[in-house]
Amino acid sequence: MENPFVAYLNTLQGTDGNNKGSLAEAQARNPLFKELRVHHPLAEEILSELTGNDGGHVILTGHAGDGKSTLALEVIRALRNLPPDDPLRDGLKKRESIPCNGRTIIDIKDLSECTAEDRAALVEDLFRPGSTDRFLLVSNTGALLSLFRENRERTGEDVGTIEDRLLDAMDSDTRQAFAFGPLTFGVHNLARKDNLDLGMQMLARMVHSPQWAPCKECPVSDSCPLRMNRDLLAKHYELAANRIRLLYFRAYAYGERLTMRQMAAHFSFLLTGGATCRELSAQVESGAEIRPERHLFTNLFWGDNGEREYPQAVRQLHAVSVMLEQGFNTRFSPRQERRFWNFGGSSPLAVTDPELADFESRVRGGKKASLPDQAAALVRRQYRRLVYFLGTAPNGEKEGFEEFLSTFLDSPRLLDVMGWRETPETFKAKSLVVPIYCVLQEEFSGMRPPDGTNKAGTLYITLNRRESEVRQSVQLVLSKFDFHDYLELRLVAGTPALCGVGRLEGIRLDLPLPFLDYLTARNKGKLGRGLQRSYRDRIEDFKARILKVLKTGEAHGLVLLQRRTDGSFTTVSVKPTPDAKTLEVCHD
Repeated sequence: MENPFVAYLNTLQGTDGNNKGSLAEAQARNPLFKELRVHHPLAEEILSELTGNDGGHVILTGHAGDGKSTLALEVIRALRNLPPDDPLRDGLKKRESIPCNGRTIIDIKDLSECTAEDRAALVEDLFRPGSTDRFLLVSNTGALLSLFRENRERTGEDVGTIEDRLLDAMDSDTRQAFAFGPLTFGVHNLARKDNLDLGMQMLARMVHSPQWAPCKECPVSDSCPLRMNRDLLAKHYELAANRIRLLYFRAYAYGERLTMRQMAAHFSFLLTGGATCRELSAQVESGAEIRPERHLFTNLFWGDNGEREYPQAVRQLHAVSVMLEQGFNTRFSPRQERRFWNFGGSSPLAVTDPELADFESRVRGGKKASLPDQAAALVRRQYRRLVYFLGTAPNGEKEGFEEFLSTFLDSPRLLDVMGWRETPETFKAKSLVVPIYCVLQEEFSGMRPPDGTNKAGTLYITLNRRESEVRQSVQLVLSKFDFHDYLELRLVAGTPALCGVGRLEGIRLDLPLPFLDYLTARNKGKLGRGLQRSYRDRIEDFKARILKVLKTGEAHGLVLLQRRTDGSFTTVSVKPTPDAKTLEVCHD
């Protein structure tokens, strides 16, 4: 028996060249799209802007696959007073005019698909005297720039000015206004928005869709690995989804933002593995041995079956490539590893499903001892994945299990950051102060405070050569100040930030996850994780702003910072005597 929903999910992946289900034009007509559709929080804002008396035109932009057309489809349904999940029999039109509240709302489905004649007609309509029409322009960056560049004579501005103003409006995660002559557009750039919550809502709808119900009537239902995989994910969804969110958040924080289309392809693959009902039925009916772990989402998430990768998934699914590049599951937690392979200990898995119990028995039991080294390593990797997605901390071992999760995620601070975002009152600045102080001192002077530093003291900004190979044990001090007198840690919109106080009020250094991971690793003496150039540049800018306000000044004279042989710092000041006739040297 073929389940149409399984076939539909496979059209979202593009692993076999069929990705028509991921296109907005198909979504508009397909009745199964409602099973995945999530309400976009921008829909009401755009509707209000298009229909309100104080509103105006709207530009909706972003990367391919960000959901621009899908959001426009939601707006069109609302303007036409259609139920949000009803298919549009005529689909998405290239240009659609909808009467609303005494004016006409005109949707341009994709500006990049418009011919030169279409663009000329659009501009004429925009500039028609006395027009009350409102336009919703859906477009990528290139087509927008071309449209306004081609019509610069209507404003008398040069091309550079227009482009700079438009790009500034697009470089924001909130609505920005863009003026073009007498016209005003509200610009919404989906590429600048965090779409992880929307993606996780989509995954929940995929997993819990009622379209899975026919699988119960399938003759091979009891032995179908696809149904077993989906049912396992549905049964333990809250736990598994939380772990999936952590993986996606880590990738996003490290600069790998995935579009809604890419997430839809990945999530549908971890449910079906690209297999069809017919293929799996034939496998069951043939009597071939079916290893549940080869069809588990815990392996499909990485584009393999635990032993062998699926080339089409690694090549076609960008999300799989991103997850593999992040370095997940490449580092081991020694404490947890000992626990995993201490066969007399209790299982860290939170599940009691018989299929998984059999797999765990084979992995942790005596049979694994006879496996070749390479095969044993693959089996153990599968088991770590299983524990990551479906494991919980045994009684009294919360700290050790969190260490395992952080190690698997290759991020010592990710769990803390997620906790602060969800419960801001749990943020404790004290644990970050000393690591931040040590890293800032090293970046400001090239000299790291001595090992064992347990409190933040004086910060020195010096004139030094940016070369680690050259030892600079004596440096000229440009500014010095006590850390706690001028800086404090705060949580700003869920992200820690080092904020200036007093004379440094208004100066701020945000501390996103990669920065915090570097601080933590560096404070523990780990040298493998370097600080990205962009963050070094931010620290340099932070230093420059501090120097603009705090200078050593004449009161201190010429101050030299010296590093003693034991690693501690001392300063020597050279300044005129009160009668200004001689110089005196003071050792602090």
